[in-house]
Amino acid sequence: MKISILDHGLAAKTGHHFDFCHSLASYLIEGGASVNVCGFQGAQPGVGGAFRALGCKFTPAFSRSPYAAFMPGANGHRTLDAMARRASLEMERISGADLWLFPTLTADHLLAFAQTRNPPAMVGMVHTGPHALHALGGRAWALGCEKVLQRGLKVRIGAIDPLVGDLVQTYSQDLPIVNLPIPSYGPSRTNYRDRPRTIGFFGHQRRERGIALIPELVRHLLRLGYEPVVHDTRQHLQFEEAGSTVQLRGFASDLRAEMVNCDIVVCPMDRENYTQRLSGIAYSALASGVPVVLPAGTLSAMRTLGLGSSCSYVEHTVDGILGAIQKLTGNYSAYARGAERGAALFRQQHGIEKFVQEILAPISCVSAPPRAEPGAGTP
Repeated sequence: MKISILDHGLAAKTGHHFDFCHSLASYLIEGGASVNVCGFQGAQPGVGGAFRALGCKFTPAFSRSPYAAFMPGANGHRTLDAMARRASLEMERISGADLWLFPTLTADHLLAFAQTRNPPAMVGMVHTGPHALHALGGRAWALGCEKVLQRGLKVRIGAIDPLVGDLVQTYSQDLPIVNLPIPSYGPSRTNYRDRPRTIGFFGHQRRERGIALIPELVRHLLRLGYEPVVHDTRQHLQFEEAGSTVQLRGFASDLRAEMVNCDIVVCPMDRENYTQRLSGIAYSALASGVPVVLPAGTLSAMRTLGLGSSCSYVEHTVDGILGAIQKLTGNYSAYARGAERGAALFRQQHGIEKFVQEILAPISCVSAPPRAEPGAGTP
């Protein structure tokens, strides 16, 4: 089977765009599929090499990143339509495949797909509401759904979380948004220390992920006798404390394999950006069976609260986060049991095997329901 993985956010060897595409390509190739990964034209040189090393093709297909500034001006709709048309032309240049897989489907790419000539069946995973990237995202998503239904294309769109799915469904007319398994990949923890020692900070370190707080948090943790682990692919962080036991991690092809060696994972992310958005690091910690510290009021905190595997902080400050870490360490055995239970429940519902089974299942054409005859319905 020939599968193309399309993600215009794939630009560096870090973040969920790379992690999803890399793990899915690896698993599909192992299963005998022929894979072409199609990313951003401005991707860093090492990105293509990482995929070619798996035995798949890498195509720098897309000229616009989803994170590029969108300046609609007075002709916003015209600008959006031109942007989608350019992306659809770029999709038409992608070599033939039986299936297009969008691990991070955005509104502009749904619209582009919907107007591409003779597209194959597609499966897309949506992570956020359509307005997350720009103000006209809702219009782009609604238009894309309308065109998919009009053309009767073979489409399956799933959400990474039921809350996200419900939100996106309100923009999607009669195109169903289903729940898809999260394609997390890697081992889970099987034993725990009596007292935690290693505390990890993982992910694409940037402002919304709390990069400004990490150096001070690490200094406090060192003074308290912990061993911080900092995953920093882009090497934006430096720690020069004398006798420092900070363990720096660069590129990690399997993030969960790194996480299972930590006793606690801390996610000092911006609350406002994650109220309706699941954190990839948080669900990787959940899948890995590692207790996690999260900001209260986030979707990730909601999903882990009932498991007893997470401790939430209210104040987005060094002191607020340290307080949550100390609360977790003070009752570590209970949080560890919750994390172990949470990982077992996660494996029952999610995982890369279940995700691939879902995307390889037959996809039927979708079309708009027939219009009611005039006068039909309840009087």
